[in-house]
Amino acid sequence: MQPGFLLYKSSQIHYLKSGNGKQVLVAFHGYSDSAKSFDLLADKIGNDFTVVAIDLPFHGKTDWKEGLTLHPAELIEIMDRILFDLSLPHSNICLMGFSMGGRVALSLFQTVPSKFNKLILLAPDGLHISKWYWLATQTYFGNALFKFTSKYPGWFFSMLHAGRKIKLIKQNVYKFSLSSMQNKKLRDDLYTRWTALRKFTTNFSKLKSLVISHMVPVRLIYGEYDHIIRANGGENFRNGIEEYCKISKLPCGHHVLVSKNLEDIINHLKN
Repeated sequence: MQPGFLLYKSSQIHYLKSGNGKQVLVAFHGYSDSAKSFDLLADKIGNDFTVVAIDLPFHGKTDWKEGLTLHPAELIEIMDRILFDLSLPHSNICLMGFSMGGRVALSLFQTVPSKFNKLILLAPDGLHISKWYWLATQTYFGNALFKFTSKYPGWFFSMLHAGRKIKLIKQNVYKFSLSSMQNKKLRDDLYTRWTALRKFTTNFSKLKSLVISHMVPVRLIYGEYDHIIRANGGENFRNGIEEYCKISKLPCGHHVLVSKNLEDIINHLKN
C-alpha cells in the first residue's frame, strides 16, 4: 500500500492507498492497530476496489495535535480531503471498520449516510456499549477517575481482582483490563485513545432508520470464538432490518482480518 499524509490544522494524518478499482473502500482499524492491518485484504481486491485506510488519532503514523477530542464531522472532512487529494469520488463509498473502527464507521454513517453505499463491519464495537466504557468516556466523573487511574492504578487492580473473584467482572473484561493497564504507557494510551474518540457514539434506532431510508447493505462479520466483542449486539441490531443486514460468523477469535478469512470477507464486499 502506498503511504500518504494529509496536513489537517496542526496535525498530520497518515493513510495508505492501494488498488485501482472503481469502487472506493475507506477502512478504519481497531484499537492499537494501524492502517497496515488492511494490507492483506487490499492486496487481494485491488482490481475491484481502491482501498484507503486511515490511521486514527494516536495510532500508527498519524501525528494528532488537536487535543483529546475528535468529532465525526471532522473525520468526514479529513476523509473527504484525502479522497480529493487522491482524485477519488467523495460519495458511493464502501465503509469498513474493524473493532473500534467499526464504531467509528457506524458514527460516520450516522453523521452523513448519503456518502456511503455499503457498511462492512468486522467484529464491530458500537453495537454493544460496555458500561465501563460509557462511564470512562461519557461522564465527567468517570473520565476524571479514568485519568487519575492511569497515574495511580493500585486501587483499580485491587477492585478488578476482587470483582473477578466474586464473579462480578467477566473474564474477557478482566483480561482486557489487565493487558491494557499493566504499565504506564499502556494506561496513558488507553486514556488518550478512548477519550479522543468519545464523540463517536451510536444510536440504534437512528442507525436502523438510516439503513432503511438509504437502502444501505450492512454486513456484520464476527469471530465465532471472540470473547471481546460477541455477535449478540449485531443480532439485536439486525432485528427489523433483516432485508439489509446480514451476519456471518467465522471460525476465529477477535482478529477476523486474517488470511484464512479473506475469501469470506471479500464475498461480503462483493455481494
